[in-house]
Amino acid sequence: MIFALAASLVVALIFAPLATRYIGRAQVKADARWLAWLTDRYTRFLSWILNNRADATFALLAVILLTAIIPMRSVECVDEGDGNINDFMVRFSVPRQADIHRRDQIVRVFEDFVANHREEWGVRVYRTRLRDNEFQGRMWVYLLPENSKDREKVIEAFKEKLPDDIPGVESAVGWHEDLGATGGNTLAVTLHGEDMGTLRGLAGEVARRARTMDGVLGAHVDLSIEGADEIHLVVNREQLERYGLSARSVGQTVSYAMRGSRLPEMTMGEREVEVISRFEEADREDIDTLRDFPLWSPTSGQIVPLRAVTDVRISKGPGAIRRQDRRTAVEVTVDLAKDVSVMRGVALIEAATADMVFPRGYSLDQGDRAREYEEDSEAELLALVLSITFVFLLMGVLFESFVLPLCIITTVPMAMFGAWWGLYITGTTMDIMAGVGLVILVGVVVNNGIVLLDLVTQLRAEGMPRTEALVTAGRRRIRPILMTALTTICGLIPMAVGSSSFIGIPYAPLGRTVMSGMAAGTVLTLLFVPFLYTILDDLRVGARRWLAYIRMRPERRAAEVVKEVP
Repeated sequence: MIFALAASLVVALIFAPLATRYIGRAQVKADARWLAWLTDRYTRFLSWILNNRADATFALLAVILLTAIIPMRSVECVDEGDGNINDFMVRFSVPRQADIHRRDQIVRVFEDFVANHREEWGVRVYRTRLRDNEFQGRMWVYLLPENSKDREKVIEAFKEKLPDDIPGVESAVGWHEDLGATGGNTLAVTLHGEDMGTLRGLAGEVARRARTMDGVLGAHVDLSIEGADEIHLVVNREQLERYGLSARSVGQTVSYAMRGSRLPEMTMGEREVEVISRFEEADREDIDTLRDFPLWSPTSGQIVPLRAVTDVRISKGPGAIRRQDRRTAVEVTVDLAKDVSVMRGVALIEAATADMVFPRGYSLDQGDRAREYEEDSEAELLALVLSITFVFLLMGVLFESFVLPLCIITTVPMAMFGAWWGLYITGTTMDIMAGVGLVILVGVVVNNGIVLLDLVTQLRAEGMPRTEALVTAGRRRIRPILMTALTTICGLIPMAVGSSSFIGIPYAPLGRTVMSGMAAGTVLTLLFVPFLYTILDDLRVGARRWLAYIRMRPERRAAEVVKEVP
């Protein structure tokens, strides 16, 4: 964009004047009837504003207040665009003890469910995946393009009619975690702690509570953290002390019985043979035989069976252990409705878990997406502030003034008001492309103020009074200001109403932001920039008088006071 603007500047300064010399003689035509009528009404209204500054102040404050109350509170701020992909996901779990035939039956139940409603819901295609080493299946459902507006209704119908009478099977509707900006809306919160079993219980409770909130399609815990059923031998510490044993000796005995022990290699001629010593398979094939393993008691000098110092407990072991910041972590994925922003999703989860009591050392984190959203928002705000600062400094250098750049820079918030109203009226969310549009507005909308106030400065330098100079400049500059604004707005119409996107991020919010900002910025620039110029000019004059009064010698200051006293 920088190179395009530089090239257009070269063309405007060199080739455009050259073209007028050879293409034809310049002819000055009278303004069109509608433009003459608009100019007349504009100059009258501007004169009224400059002569009734109190009323203009209330009108400007009303615009600011209404913008802060209505659109800025109503427009959702999101970190992703809506995208063009029209699909969603159905997750379902299968019992761990299910064989291949049972798993196939469960998959067929969900596929038949979608097939029976295919025409009713406008399903284009669907696919299912359930790997042999997984206990959670996924079904992707893709709708026809013409049903994109009815996706929310289809999802609600899926939730109501989803099969829930299959023993040992749980199912839920949601989004693919990797959809990103293509239409998915998921929020992953993280539980931190030490014990994996406690974390699994807390994660299940968080998911259950999240499902009850409005705006939440579903919530699930990653089943990969659950491993197979394991036999746990829990030692009885009192019995260990009684027989003079330790947990280490018990563990070594069980390890030797089950896995054996590697002995030094045996040399047989020119070969070296590995030697492993362990119990026979018959002595370690069931739990009762395992508990009869003998242990030597140093205190009693007798053999003690393993069952005398341990208890058997069967529970699920961890399928995977995730560590984050040196702490064990478990993720709960929450599928949000399409119109729910990330920060609203965080608020919903906080409300759902407000009365949950976490054990000491356990905590719930808002997740990476919420943190990235906050970081992106801070980066966008910093970019906006830096762009305004650079524009202000550049105008200060060019105009060699503080008042003129400050007056021109007020066109930026005026354009922001229009951008928020444009997003509100069109029902568009404030996403990353709309944020880019706000930054672009900073460099575009100030052009109108520069064109207007530059002529005001020239007229006042020629000796024209301030109010007359403002009205005259407005009458002369309304045509070029409207031409530049309308060409920009009309050029953005295809982007604003189109459905083009880049990697799933739509361009429409960018076009709508710039269009509405330019429209509002142009109107408010023509009306309120001259008004703000008079206020800042009065402040400048007052400040100069005050500084001159401060710099007076005491005797002259007293003389001035005496003159003012009647």
